[in-house]
Amino acid sequence: RCVTVAGLVTGFAGLCTELAWAVDINQRHSRQPCLVVDTDVATDDFRAFAVLFPHRDLRAVVVTEGISSVPRGSTAIALFLASGQSLAPVIPGLAATAPPAYDWLPAARAAAERINGLLTESVPFSASSPNKLQPALLAALKGCQEVDVLVLGPWSSFVQYALTLRHLIRRVVASGRPLAENNPDNFNCVYDQLACNKADKLLRTFRNAVWIDLPADGSSYPPTQEMVDQL
Repeated sequence: RCVTVAGLVTGFAGLCTELAWAVDINQRHSRQPCLVVDTDVATDDFRAFAVLFPHRDLRAVVVTEGISSVPRGSTAIALFLASGQSLAPVIPGLAATAPPAYDWLPAARAAAERINGLLTESVPFSASSPNKLQPALLAALKGCQEVDVLVLGPWSSFVQYALTLRHLIRRVVASGRPLAENNPDNFNCVYDQLACNKADKLLRTFRNAVWIDLPADGSSYPPTQEMVDQL
């Protein structure tokens, strides 16, 4: 069962369940690769966690600057995961050195860092230390034979740890569009273009890398009551 305070955080995500799957969760996890999610904690990313969490062996969450900042986005996703009884560590990642300016980003960032308004105010992570990114990931993945990486944000962190984890990574699934499409709406690439360029070359060396584009129905994906009911 979800604890009282954290239960509020996950009300819209449907994670506060009886967790009937818990009986055989260890058996299921032993038959599949470990999962790392690299996220900029946009409001739509919470939906991805809500879908994945009960079914995958989530070992670590890397927070990369994008829609959210690293310190405050880390707190938001940590509260979200704790309410679903996840023990996966939240690892502060990296930020672009010279990101472009967007007039819509401050409002989107404020909403995401407060979990779409469920937190009264955003709170910075108490242990933000991007310099420990790679050691923290290796520690979290101890015992994993294979790893899937889901990239939901810019590539700033990925290009720092990808080579370190290359011997473990089975598949990379990325939200957005490949660099070759040169699409100006490709936020995850444009926000840190240098990292995206490096990631494009790196991904060609992996066994399996897949890009999944979001539907072109607007620039934000806030949770709705319909989404809550479906989850």
